Parts: sequence; C-alpha cells; structure tokens
Amino acid sequence: MAAGRRPAEEGTVPATVFRRAPQRWRAAVVAALAAIVLLAGCSSADDEAGEGTDESSATIEPVSPVEAEIAEAAGEILDEVSPIDEAPEGYVVWVTAQEPPDLHLDDPDNGTEIASWIRQGLLEGLFGVGTDLAYYPELLDGEPQVTINDDGTVTIDFRLRGGLTWSDGTPLTSADVAYTHDILIEGCETESDGSVVDNSLEGCQYSAGPRVGYDLVTSFEVLDDDSFTLTLASYFPDWRSLYDQVFAAHAFGEDAFSVNRNLQEWSAGGVPLPSSGPLMFELWSEGRSIQLARNDAYHGSVSPDAASTGPAEVAGVVVAFEERLDDRIAALLDGRADLMMEDLDLAQLALADDESFTVAVSPGPVFEHWGLNLLDPHLAKPEVRTAMVQALDKGAIVTQVYEPLVGEVLPANGLGNAYWMPTQAGYQNHQAAFDGSQIDAAVASLEAAGYVRGGDGVFEHPEDGRLAIRVGTTAGNSIRDESLELGKSQLEQAGFQITIASEPGGLFFSRGPFAPEAIQASASGGTSGDGDAWDVAQFSWVSGPWPGRVSGSFRSGSSTNPYGFANPEFDVAATDCDGESDPQAVIDCYNRLDRFLTTTEEVADGLFVIPLTQRPRFYGYSSGLAAAGPAPDVDAGGPLVNIVDARLAE
Repeated sequence: MAAGRRPAEEGTVPATVFRRAPQRWRAAVVAALAAIVLLAGCSSADDEAGEGTDESSATIEPVSPVEAEIAEAAGEILDEVSPIDEAPEGYVVWVTAQEPPDLHLDDPDNGTEIASWIRQGLLEGLFGVGTDLAYYPELLDGEPQVTINDDGTVTIDFRLRGGLTWSDGTPLTSADVAYTHDILIEGCETESDGSVVDNSLEGCQYSAGPRVGYDLVTSFEVLDDDSFTLTLASYFPDWRSLYDQVFAAHAFGEDAFSVNRNLQEWSAGGVPLPSSGPLMFELWSEGRSIQLARNDAYHGSVSPDAASTGPAEVAGVVVAFEERLDDRIAALLDGRADLMMEDLDLAQLALADDESFTVAVSPGPVFEHWGLNLLDPHLAKPEVRTAMVQALDKGAIVTQVYEPLVGEVLPANGLGNAYWMPTQAGYQNHQAAFDGSQIDAAVASLEAAGYVRGGDGVFEHPEDGRLAIRVGTTAGNSIRDESLELGKSQLEQAGFQITIASEPGGLFFSRGPFAPEAIQASASGGTSGDGDAWDVAQFSWVSGPWPGRVSGSFRSGSSTNPYGFANPEFDVAATDCDGESDPQAVIDCYNRLDRFLTTTEEVADGLFVIPLTQRPRFYGYSSGLAAAGPAPDVDAGGPLVNIVDARLAE
C-alpha cells in the first residue's frame, strides 16, 4: 500500500498530515478551475437555492454536465503536470521510475531498492561502503578492536566519532546503537546464551527477515556515550554489516511496533523522524515525489569518495517519479531533471551520447553470469562447458553492449571471478586462459568429447544427439537480450545450436532455473524433479562487500542453487572460509571457492559459472549539476550517499 493511503485510526490525527503541504501546481489549477465553476454555475444554482437554506440538512445534488466536464479537465491537467516541475529552487531533481510503497526498508514485504537509496541520505551506520566495495568506519572513529576468545566467542570494542548529532540537535550516542539492537531483536526467541535463535523469526516484533549476524550477539554493553562492546557466540565474517543504519532512541518509537509504523510514514506523532545523514525528510506527494531538505546540523561525511566534509551545498533533493523511461530521459535532456541512477537500457544511449550529460558509473558487486545446468547431458561433460567458455568472447560483449552506455569502466576482457570483483584486493581472473574468441580451441574440446560436426555446421554426439542448447533470461531486458544475441552468434561459430528461450517478467526464472521442480532436481542430482527445465540462464548475483554472501547459491541442497552442483568438499570449504578472520587467509580461501565454480581445477563438475561482467547501473547527471557525488553501485549505495559533493551549475 502506498504511503499516505492508510486510513487513520479512529480518533487520532493522521501521521501524514505534515506531508500534505500545498503544492504550487495544484493551487494554480484549482484556482483557475474554481473560477470556471463559479461562472458556469452562478446562473442556475443561485436561482434554485432558497434563502436561509439549512446546510446541515441539505442533500447532495447530482453533478451537472458542465461541472463533470470541468472535473474531468481538472484531472487531465493535474495528470499532465510533471512532479519535476514542483522542485523548489536550489534542489537537485533525481528522476526515477519507482515510488517506494513506504520507507520501512527492512520489512521483507515492503522494502525496495529505491527505499534503500533514499534512506542512505537520511541515516548513517557504523560502517559505510565505498566505490572500492570496501567497508569504511562511518559513525565510528576507526576500526574496532576484535578479540577471538579462547572459548570461541568474539568480543568487538567500538568507539563512535566525536560530535555526532541528530538533525534535531540531539547527540547521537552509544545508547542509540543499543536501542537499534534492542528494536531489531525485540520479542525474538533466544538461546540459553541470550542470542537470538538462528534464522528464526519466532516472536520477533520488528518487521525484517532472518537476523543473520544479530543472532550471534550474546551481549551488548554500553560503556559510555561513545563506547560499547558486542560479544558474539562465534565469529561472523560480515560483522561490519551490522547496524548499517542507526535509529534515534529519543524519536523512532518506544517499541518495535511503533518503529514499524513510524518508519513506514517516516514520522512520529506527525513530526518527521530526525536524520543522521546529510538530508532530512520534508514532504511526500504521493504518486509524484519525495522531497528531502538539507540537514544543516550534519556532522560531516568521512566517506573516502567524498570531497566535502560538511553539510550539503544544495538546498535539498526532489525524488521525482516518472514511470516511462522516455519521459525520464527527456527530462534530463531538456534540463528539467538533474540525476539518474537505474538499470541499464539501450534507450539511455540518448543520454550517453549527449554532451550535456555526464556518465559517472561506479561498478559494484553485482555480476552478470551465464549459469549452466549440470543435469543437461551435454553440459554435464566438462569438455562441452570448456568449449562454451572458449567460444564466448566476453570482451566483445563488454565493448559492444556495455561500453556505449557506461564508457570504459569495466574490465576489457570481462569478469573471471564470482567471489571478488576487480575493484577488490582479492580479485583474480580464474578464466583468463579463455579471454578473447577461441573458436579453434572450442572445436578441439568438442571433438575430444566425441562430438562430430555435421553438414550444417552443428556438432552431434553419438549418444546424446545434436549439441542443442537453450539459453534464456528475462525477455525485454535490452542489455541481456543484446548479450544473449551476441553470445549466440559466438557459440554458433563453434558448432553449437543455440535457441534463445527467454520469457517476459520473471516467467523464465519461475518456470526454469528457480521452478520448484528444477530446484528439486538440482538438490537430488536429477533423481527427482525436472532436470530439463532449462539449460543456460543469464542472471546476476551479489558477491560483496563480504564475498561469502554468494556461497549459499552453490551449497548442496540450497533453495537458491539451481545448477545441479552438489559437492561436500565445497560445502566444508565454504564453512571454513566464513570462519576466517585474517585478511590474506580470507582472500586465499574465497579464491579457492571460486575455482570450484569457474574452473575444473578443484573438481571435475566445476566450471558451471561463466561470469561475464560486473553489472553497472546507469548513473549520471545533466548540465544542471556542476558536480554530483560518487555513487557506489551497491544495493544500499545509491546517488544520495555522497550528496555533500553535489553542486548546482552557476
């Protein structure tokens, strides 16, 4: 349900009243139409109404044809007015397609990416994520001290930066972090050591998914206003992701139920929630825009990407919702909007080629890959999988499909790792031996597996028949469509018969790789379920900033593992990697895990993942901005993270 549409509780003032500020465009239209109504109705309505009419007992008369026509015209006029035209002077206009249902980011029923990006301008956390995909201390004064105790428990000592404040002037202290923790675990079922039951939502009051990481916290001790200590039951490798947005104890609500309600509307008692970030919530015009004002009390950015350390220079940001991509592009080209960040689409070439628009992409931890179904009789052969990666020219896909939109920001030869991205210190290209187009090598690999090339150029196996492979993705995604067409052409040169079997929306995935029957087949090794639901799929996974988050997609029996890969050695190694705390050991361990996926060096049934490239979003700004802050391309790192660097053009 869209924010602002919930019925107010009986006898209370709606919490959204503060949002419903009058809007200039609406006032002007209503005033003009009111005059027309007056002129149209004065000769009839006044004659019909008698003096001294008791309004309390008056009945509602049918709307006249003239009034109906005027009302219809009013609706059309209001619909034609763009939310972009409502932006106050000095505000940056960020135009996007999707309005969030509300701003309760953690609620799995409500949370959306756009809500995450908006909240990044409002709330800060213990750590932020930079464009290098590394964590940096945000509210902290430096790296915490981590102690692994003899009994296996872990103690982490934190210290906050000095001078932290909320936008209402209240100091931000350790008590706020403790309050955030208490809200997150309120009511949750606990173990004997005080930690939350692993991945259980039993009794939990705050609307969120499984409390991964938080479920290991056995104690939270506030030492003083700036210092606090966590004790974990065991080591959690992604501990820096905890408390990534801290709540204000004095304002967000007295309990988790209240916080759930207040986060949805971003208000408590009709007053906007205070901010710790560079922006403050100001106004939500439902269906049209969200307005954020500058936080003049902001304690300053410490992001390694930000040049400015004080409050934002711009007066604020209007997040304007325009459903049609063509309308968003037109608004940027004609200078009515300033900023765009969204998934790639070939239509954005109009912006990439325009001198008034600057593409400012920072590739993130999301990677596109071809996933192979090991239950297919052809793809079950290591030689066929090797031939496929030999025939694919990832570099051509990058230069022909991605570079026209984002420039030369991606590795020229494509990607060769599913755990580490090229901007991270641990990155190694495990498929470097396959760089470029290697058609002759691919042919040799197929012949080594017993395939014979037919008169039509397609290879055939004496037992498994023609080398016919279906590849698919979400139909209508222009970038993926282009990638598949180019890949199809490359593989056909090597003797594959390729059929593109994409379906619109999520149908390809719900009927193919992630259909219940396909997941069942993957988990059972093909003894049950449907192992023939798909052959090759192009889709994306998120690998970082903690690289181990991707492991669940490859573990035996995982509900997100569609590949038919089940290897006990990998499962054990993945658990071991997640327990490593030494930085170099972490790099080495996850690189070994990647070789299970992208090579046959570790196991014969490896090489079922062909990473193509990092998946950048189209991020940039028009000439209305002299500069825009860098935006790390991660789920929680949208265009407002470094808004302190944004400057409007003179």
